[in-house]
Amino acid sequence: MDCAQAREGLWPPERPRLAGEDVVEARRHVETCDACQDYFAQDRALLDAYDRLHRQQAPTPVRERVFRELARERMHGAPAPPPRPEHAMAPPRQRTGIDGRWAVAALSVFALAAWIYLRSANPVGGDAVATPQPADAAVLFAEDYLRRAVSQDRLVTDDPVEVTRFLMRELGLGVALLAGRDLNVAGVEICLLAGRRGAMVMYQVDGHVLSHYLVPRDGARARPPATAPTEGSVTIVTWATPSLEQALVAQLPPQLLLSIAQRAKL
Repeated sequence: MDCAQAREGLWPPERPRLAGEDVVEARRHVETCDACQDYFAQDRALLDAYDRLHRQQAPTPVRERVFRELARERMHGAPAPPPRPEHAMAPPRQRTGIDGRWAVAALSVFALAAWIYLRSANPVGGDAVATPQPADAAVLFAEDYLRRAVSQDRLVTDDPVEVTRFLMRELGLGVALLAGRDLNVAGVEICLLAGRRGAMVMYQVDGHVLSHYLVPRDGARARPPATAPTEGSVTIVTWATPSLEQALVAQLPPQLLLSIAQRAKL
């Protein structure tokens, strides 16, 4: 067995594999081959470095500057507005904590519901996707790389302006937040449903956490708000516009969630 065969048989090293004859022979080759040992050592070092970099987060001013420049390029080179001076920024609003247990439970329930819906609405091979030109594809890849490199996964705040800015910065979503008496913003975080990146805006309602999911999806079928069947006391209301899948998840009466969804300006 040569080096190429051994590396192909054992890469990636963290993947579990049955110890068949080819795997045993590949491991025996690596044990006696300095070049292959160096190869896998470099691979582990790169994975460790990537893991460390992935956990690091750029400061908010840096993230905002990057996406301000991206927005300027989309506007055909229009000059970007100057950043606000530090002394002109409003003092931060009081941060509020939320009960993470219900957020996790709600995410699990809706992830299953969203997966079932998206699978039924879009069977494998059902979507026709236009092939981008090489230059356009390069821009898309570069933008996604920058977005991931400077992304912020979660923001706990009761300031609607901060949440709106987060949605625009992280997902390019210019949406109005839910409005209503006794409906108070509690935070926002990035979610991943059926392979699609979206956001979950959290509200406090009568002592309960209400989660509003926003998942961009071009070509979605517009649907009016409707309750989804669930087990237990969690209520789910889903609806869609041609570009956005949405849901409300909370331990609240279905009629209340329906009325909130019907008032949503999205």
